[in-house]
Amino acid sequence: MLVSVLMSVYKEETRFLREAIESILNQTYRDFEFVIVGDSPQSDRERVFSVVEEYASKDSRIKFYPNEHNIGLPKSLNAGLSRCNGKYIARMDADDISVPERLEKQVAFMEANPHILASGAWFEYIDEEGNRSGNVVRHIDSPEQIRIEILNNTVLGHPISIFHRVINDMEVRYDEACTYAQDYSLWVWILQYGDISNIQEVLLYYRLSKKQITSEHLEEQMEFAKIAQRKAFQLLHDLPIVDSFMEVYSTWTIKGDYNMTEGEVKRGYQDFFAEVKVTGKNYKVLKYLMDVYIKHFSNITPKKHYHFLYDLTKRNMKLMLWSEADYMCYRIVGEMRNRVL
Repeated sequence: MLVSVLMSVYKEETRFLREAIESILNQTYRDFEFVIVGDSPQSDRERVFSVVEEYASKDSRIKFYPNEHNIGLPKSLNAGLSRCNGKYIARMDADDISVPERLEKQVAFMEANPHILASGAWFEYIDEEGNRSGNVVRHIDSPEQIRIEILNNTVLGHPISIFHRVINDMEVRYDEACTYAQDYSLWVWILQYGDISNIQEVLLYYRLSKKQITSEHLEEQMEFAKIAQRKAFQLLHDLPIVDSFMEVYSTWTIKGDYNMTEGEVKRGYQDFFAEVKVTGKNYKVLKYLMDVYIKHFSNITPKKHYHFLYDLTKRNMKLMLWSEADYMCYRIVGEMRNRVL
């Protein structure tokens, strides 16, 4: 078995669930198993489970495993993973719609790129009635840039993802301590052992509804995302966790809150760069962190902020020859030079 499609059902509307299941059963790629875990609360079990059981009775590829009681998404996905037999796990949510060629194109991509351990694709938002919005999320495909971008947030859509079931001789599992943002945590873990990429094509329609976890538990999701973000700094780039800096960076990139004072922001960056030695290996990552700073202050006396970043970087290269340090500083913040000087 090459592919296991993994879905967990909760309290989805039956019309959404039917569309999601049918979009998988009608794939052009036919040789897969469809593992569905039932995690509905008692009040919704009969309504939701009856739909899955109806389809399972007609198509032997569906394997339905209802939980005894509601245990949450990470544990349910792990319960499903333990029953999957495929080389690849293709995730699917119970209210989205996969395009017919999704699995065919994703399997071909993974087979042609063995160094890619997980991949996704573009997806387009639809509303509760299935109307396409024209709003397409275009995740990047460069594995090198993805390693940097994951410091900002997740780098591929969870319900359009496909990944190896076994990585580095370990069966993949979600971190059950991450009640929310478990996908972000998983991508960080996977990137320790290989690359992630994305097919540059819409292969899923992502339904926006008022009952999604991301809507109901946004604050909690952001807190778990901050934990995953810290792991990305340490595990993928060997960068120090400096609380004053991480508070600034997480507030900007995860919460989208830019109301911190300039003094707080500068202190955070100063504290961080006091612990970092800039090298040829990490300069692209550090330049990215500078770019996040520049993006926020681009309209506020940019020349002053250029010199702040330039001097901040140069001060932390005491072990380098002056000419080498100057060159490295230019590479990190040099792209800003012509814009502001």
